[in-house]
Amino acid sequence: MVKRLFPPCYNFFSPRYWFGQIDSRPLAVFRVLLAALFIKDALFHLPLALWFYSDAGLLPRTLLETLARAYRFSLMDALPTAGMATAFFVLYGLVNLLLLVGWRTRLMSVLSFVMLLSIHERNVWVLSGADTTMRVLSFWGMFLPLGDYYSLDALGRRWTGYGRTRRSDDLRVPEAPRTTFAFPLRLAQMQVGIIYVLTFVLKLPGDAWRSGDALHYALQLQTLTLPTGDWLFLHAPAWLLRVGTFFALLVEGAFVPLVLLPIGQPYLRLSGLLLGVMLHVGIGVLMAIQDFSLVMLISYLLLCDARWLAWLENKLRRAATPLSIAQPTGDSPLWALLAVTRASEIAVSAPPDSETPSAAPYDAWRIYDQHGVAHSGAAAWRLAAGVVPLSRLWGGLLRLRGLRW
Repeated sequence: MVKRLFPPCYNFFSPRYWFGQIDSRPLAVFRVLLAALFIKDALFHLPLALWFYSDAGLLPRTLLETLARAYRFSLMDALPTAGMATAFFVLYGLVNLLLLVGWRTRLMSVLSFVMLLSIHERNVWVLSGADTTMRVLSFWGMFLPLGDYYSLDALGRRWTGYGRTRRSDDLRVPEAPRTTFAFPLRLAQMQVGIIYVLTFVLKLPGDAWRSGDALHYALQLQTLTLPTGDWLFLHAPAWLLRVGTFFALLVEGAFVPLVLLPIGQPYLRLSGLLLGVMLHVGIGVLMAIQDFSLVMLISYLLLCDARWLAWLENKLRRAATPLSIAQPTGDSPLWALLAVTRASEIAVSAPPDSETPSAAPYDAWRIYDQHGVAHSGAAAWRLAAGVVPLSRLWGGLLRLRGLRW
C-alpha cells in the first residue's frame, strides 16, 4: 500500500530517486526534438547575420563595451563581417544536425551549447524568454546521456561489439531498456519546475493577473499577437478572457506540485503535463512569441515516464507479431535491419535464403511472418519497416519502387 502511494520512481524522499537508475529513452527523444528546434533557430538567424551580428549592422562590436554584460563569453566577438556570421550559423546548424542523428552526441551537445551561448551573448537585445529556456536546456543537455537510443552512437556501439565477438546477439537492440544515472536528469527536471514557480510568483503582484484582465491586455499588444489572437480579442466575451487568465495562473501554480509530488503518481504528473500542453498550445496559437511554446513542450520530455513513450512507440509501429529472416550473408544490407531491431521482433533463421526469382535486386529477399509464410518485394519491405519506430506514419511510402531502390 505504501509503495502504491509513493511509487519509487516519483518518491523524492528516497535516495534511489536521486542516485538510482532511470530509463534513458525519453532523453533520446528530447535530444532529437531539441536539436531540430536548434536547426530551425540556425536557419532563422541566417538572414539576420548582417543586421544583428556584424559590425555593419545595428550592434557593431565597438558598442559591446558599453551595452554588453560585464561577464560574458561569445565566439562571435571574433567575427566582424556578415559572411563570417553567416558561416557561423551554418556551422551551428550542422552541429545540431549531427546532434539530432546522435553522432558523437556528447561532443555535439557541448559544441551546440557553446555556439548557442555565443549567439545569445553577441546580441542580448534581440532575445526573449524562449531563448533563455533554450540556453538552459542546452546547458543541462551536456550532462545527460542523450545518445543511448535512436542515435548513430548507439548503433556504432553495437557494430563495434559485433565486430569483436561476431555474435549476432551483440548486434541486436537489447531487450532490456538501457538505464543511466538519475541525478543529472533530476537537476534538469528541477530547472523546468523553477521556470513555472518563478513565472507564477512574479505574476502574483500584478493587478491585471489578480483581476483576470491580463489576457485582455496582452491581446492588445499587436506586435506580439497572431491574427488568431487579434480575432479572439475582437470577438471573445470578457468572461472568456478572464477564464483564460486564471487558467494560465492555475497551470503555472499547480504545475510543480502535480508533476513532482511523490503521491498520486503517475496520474498527477500526466494531468500536469496535459494542462501545460493546453496552456502552451493556446499561447502558440494566439501569440507570436518565437519558439516559446515549442521549447516548453520539448522540455516536458524530461518529465515523461519512459513507459508512456514505449506505449506510444508500440502504437505507432505496424508490426504486432514476431517476424524472421534468413541469416544474411556477406555485406547484405539486411545486417542493418538486424542492427536496429530486437531478436524478439525479427528472429534469424539458420539457413541462408535464396534470391527471389526474377526480382529486382532491392526486392530479392524474403521475410517470414509468424505463420512461416514468406513475403517478398514491397510486402517484405513493409513488414520489416513495421518494427521500426513510427512506421505507421511512413511505412506506406515503401510501396514506391523508387524509394525501395
